[in-house]
Amino acid sequence: DDRNARLDLEQPFRLKSREGQRLSDAFYAGGEIVPLPVGAGNGGKIADWDEDRTKAKLPLVPDDTVLVGIVDTGIALSNSRFRSADGETRFIAAWQQSAPFIDQSDLPCGQEIYASDIQAKLKEHSQSDVLGYVDETAFNRDLYLTEPTKPAGQRDLEMAAAHGTHVLDLAAGLDPDGSQADLADRLRLIAVNLPAQYAHGTAGGFLAYFAVFAIDRIIHLADALWKRNNPDKDGGYPLVINFSYGMTAGPKDGTHVFERAIERILQEREARQRRTGSKGAPIRLLLPAGNDNLERCAASCVLGCKDKHHANTGDDAQPSVTLPWRILPADTTANFVEIWFESRSQDDLITLMNDLVVSVSPPGVRDVTLETLQLGRYQDLGSFARVYVSASETKPGQSRLALLICVAPTVSDNARAPIAPAGLWQVKVEYNGEPIDTSFYIQSDQSAVRTSKTGRRSYFDHEKYRVNL
Repeated sequence: DDRNARLDLEQPFRLKSREGQRLSDAFYAGGEIVPLPVGAGNGGKIADWDEDRTKAKLPLVPDDTVLVGIVDTGIALSNSRFRSADGETRFIAAWQQSAPFIDQSDLPCGQEIYASDIQAKLKEHSQSDVLGYVDETAFNRDLYLTEPTKPAGQRDLEMAAAHGTHVLDLAAGLDPDGSQADLADRLRLIAVNLPAQYAHGTAGGFLAYFAVFAIDRIIHLADALWKRNNPDKDGGYPLVINFSYGMTAGPKDGTHVFERAIERILQEREARQRRTGSKGAPIRLLLPAGNDNLERCAASCVLGCKDKHHANTGDDAQPSVTLPWRILPADTTANFVEIWFESRSQDDLITLMNDLVVSVSPPGVRDVTLETLQLGRYQDLGSFARVYVSASETKPGQSRLALLICVAPTVSDNARAPIAPAGLWQVKVEYNGEPIDTSFYIQSDQSAVRTSKTGRRSYFDHEKYRVNL
């Protein structure tokens, strides 16, 4: 079924120069099943990324070029702010991850277009060869930037504004009046248009899979571009990659599968350069921080014996905390809370689980307490809620305990689906041992409706909520 692809973050590297590993089946070997629009997936055997084949498609650029990579949705390739004074596109390449798959066997999904492709379409859909009116609707549909006739197609560029276009303009947009001609010639763009937001999952769980391969591909293109323009010279173009999508939950300590995959990509690039004796230019990856700071989706405290203090922060410990969790009515998506405890040795982790008392109570019900916590197990709360217990290794011999609380939607079109009560839930955690830093996060909540940009996100409805300025 080409609507699903198995993307494996343990082996995201697509370069045939990587030794000792079979890469051709990486996207289908293990991993998670990630939804793709019909026709977007590579249904055959995925080839390794071929630098020689890639660089043949790339343009000539000056040696002092700086590359700006962007991973986002709704990146308008025809926008005049991304063109030079003579009307030429400043894009090196753009991968449309949910476009219909053609014959690019080294991509898992979608299709990648290059500067020459973009320029040809600009000419076809413009009134002149230079800057001027572009029939953006026809241009976007011709390159599958928008697909309004498909139920799962892209819609962002059919709206009044698009997130990716806005972000890229902030990063590298220029007035196409010729006043910054030299800068426009040197500041070039590499884009990856992610699938439509609904495909990221209502809790954002699939986003990392698309983003990891996008970042890896941008780095591959940057290296191939240098070799295309400088076949006999060591070096590279400085590269800045912006990824302005965030995940509100997760460990936030560098151990998330997304963070580890990015680290492996950069380590592999360094190893490849050491093998070949080359020295690449620096790479900077920019990630978001704070977009949801007013959404009441995060909380923290120190749990432990009342008369003790946390060893590192000095904060007073408290033996229990109760968080009112407001789940909204008419919510067609599930709601999730993650509870993360700071890293502990394996023995201390078992002690922590034995000493914790956790209650998750629906509206109007008091202290529905979980049974003894066990790693790798879950407990049901009626037919509409479940709590998973897991541990995330931070370093050898050290792990963080994590609880994931899942609550069903509060409304559904399916008469057989479980329905959770809306209102004020209570999440209570009690612990009277050595002080331990504890964090609570509400996962992202996006609409299950494909054309909607909003979800009915739950939030912590606590009287001590404050805005950190």
